Amino acid sequence: MIRHASQWIVAAVACLFSAHARADVTATITSGQGSTLVEQHASGEWEVTLTKTSSAAPTSYLVTGATTDVIRFVVVNNSSANTASVTVRGPTANDGVAQVKVFTNASSTGPVHVTAIRTVGALGGSSSGEPAIKADSVAFGRIGGDVLHDVIVETGSLDNFVVSGDFLADLSVTGGSIILLDVAGSIGTGSGLVSIDCIASGSGGTIEFIRAAEIHADITADLNVQHIETTTGVFRGSLIADEFSGGSSAGLDVAGDLDADVTVDYVFRPIVIAGSILDGVTFTVNNNVSIDSNGSIQVLDDLDGTLIVGGTLASNRTLYIADAVRGTIDIGTLAGILEIDNILSSSGLVAVRGSLSGAVTIADDGLAGQVIVNAGNLGTPGVWSGTVTVGSIVLGPGQSPPYQSPHYGVLSSALGGGAVGLAPFNLHPADCDPPHGASLGFDPTTTVYLRH
Repeated sequence: MIRHASQWIVAAVACLFSAHARADVTATITSGQGSTLVEQHASGEWEVTLTKTSSAAPTSYLVTGATTDVIRFVVVNNSSANTASVTVRGPTANDGVAQVKVFTNASSTGPVHVTAIRTVGALGGSSSGEPAIKADSVAFGRIGGDVLHDVIVETGSLDNFVVSGDFLADLSVTGGSIILLDVAGSIGTGSGLVSIDCIASGSGGTIEFIRAAEIHADITADLNVQHIETTTGVFRGSLIADEFSGGSSAGLDVAGDLDADVTVDYVFRPIVIAGSILDGVTFTVNNNVSIDSNGSIQVLDDLDGTLIVGGTLASNRTLYIADAVRGTIDIGTLAGILEIDNILSSSGLVAVRGSLSGAVTIADDGLAGQVIVNAGNLGTPGVWSGTVTVGSIVLGPGQSPPYQSPHYGVLSSALGGGAVGLAPFNLHPADCDPPHGASLGFDPTTTVYLRH
């Protein structure tokens, strides 16, 4: 009897210690003043409420749980003038909890800062659709799964946010910048665009770094974009920013096709599109490409959409198209280099609204469409002082006849079927059918072609 009782006592003590060793979610104050409340919901998920009322000093909170714990919400009520800073993580500094469904500053009147948030799985996922994060600033995030609901940064920046899954919600940063958003999967989906807004409110408005396998998003930056990249696929949606500038890499680097309208004022960083600019897409640079030594645009496949440089493609800067141009290239002043390594098709158009002082090069027999200089019919007419090279044929003002522009004598058949013209156009006598000066007997079905 005594031996059995002893065994029962040992077992009971073991169970007691086992129960106390269970890693419940805890919330502690690591500095400053405030209060914490942690409760377990009937679902087994955890609810954390952090309160700060004293303005004597900032307060820092640490919320920890097991890697299997789901936090239903972290609510921060800060009615003081000083900052409430919160870290949410797993049992060690490098672990995450299973999931955080909602982190919110609720109706706080004082600033709420996310020092760090770590999850093994998803961020977001509340049944009510509440934002996954709503705070004044976010310094650090490591999300092991998908981001399921919106991330709202109200007055500061999103500094360092890495997602191992997909980012399937909207991102709004108001008053700060997006310093780093690195997503292993996709931003948005092929069936649904998300929005990424980086809006200046006194300061900020810069996107320094966004990278994902694919991007399906409408992106807006009040100021500049330093780097946006897809690592494997398409960029679909739109991008509006003041300029591509800053940083040390390409401003836009798309591994697949560009299926997004892009509108910027200036390009000071290289642009690389590994796929095509798709039909119906417009890439617009309202002013210049570019003043510094890094501005260039490369399309490493077809151009079926429209590429517009409203200002100047600056001297020694390059616009490079590796494959066919079936769409439109519209340039204000071409002082740099436009290189088309394949065909400017019969539907393709290069319109230089002002002067061509740089160079256009097209593959041999590749000019099936049109290159027009002074296409804008400007009050001060544009001039053709540069060169247009098709294979080994060079057309320009310094060339000998029949290659001397603007009224060269080379037949369109030698160029690929197309032509280069300085508006208003002059008749190309030798390219007419029949050629100028030839005699022809007319009958009711006779056709005459006049080419300019």
